[in-house]
Amino acid sequence: MIIGRKTDQREVSTPFGRNVFIVNHKRQHKFVSIAKGGITTLKHVTAIDDGIKVNDKKQIHSNYPSIPDGKRVVAIGDNKFDKYTKVAIYRDPTSRFLSWYNDKIMHVYQPYLIKLGFLQDNSLERTFEFLNFELGKTEPEWIEEHVRPQSKIYSPKDIDKLVQMSDIDSYVSSIGSTTVKNTNKSKKSLTELPKWAEQELKKLYKDDYQLLDKLKDKLWSSND
Repeated sequence: MIIGRKTDQREVSTPFGRNVFIVNHKRQHKFVSIAKGGITTLKHVTAIDDGIKVNDKKQIHSNYPSIPDGKRVVAIGDNKFDKYTKVAIYRDPTSRFLSWYNDKIMHVYQPYLIKLGFLQDNSLERTFEFLNFELGKTEPEWIEEHVRPQSKIYSPKDIDKLVQMSDIDSYVSSIGSTTVKNTNKSKKSLTELPKWAEQELKKLYKDDYQLLDKLKDKLWSSND
């Protein structure tokens, strides 16, 4: 997988999060790291299992960054700890978009988004211009991680189980870990999209909307 580009004699690495697994050794699990897809909860759970005291969200992410270290974080496609159960959390693309929009666009603080002018214009129209630009990139790891399609983070062969976002606490409990409250909730500003935005989102994230059906044989249920 290409994660950098060569400029003259220099290699420039992506400034965004890599496609990685968060490794929970105690539960012998590898969780796909999906921004706005329950990853803060899974990192928190893993930190507890690792005996790490976690005081805030920044500390959680600093303990499990998006750069592979071969122990706590491994690249997707890396065979390390291959006998561990590989799990991805599925979040409905509309719900994921709204969470990101309310958290990152309505309350802009990320340098990348500030430089792109979202402090001056955080309208849906401007936001969808941004999405079209980001999702038009040919290399998945150069797409900003919070809007990177779930289908561009992992492929069906990379995971053993798909867990719906609404079942994340139940799944964590089923593997014997400690559940925690969602520590990454957005400030709710927008609860639904106008029809044009819904239609545009369905085009942009077509493959994500089809993931549940495509991976139905791997979909986890509390009855399993």
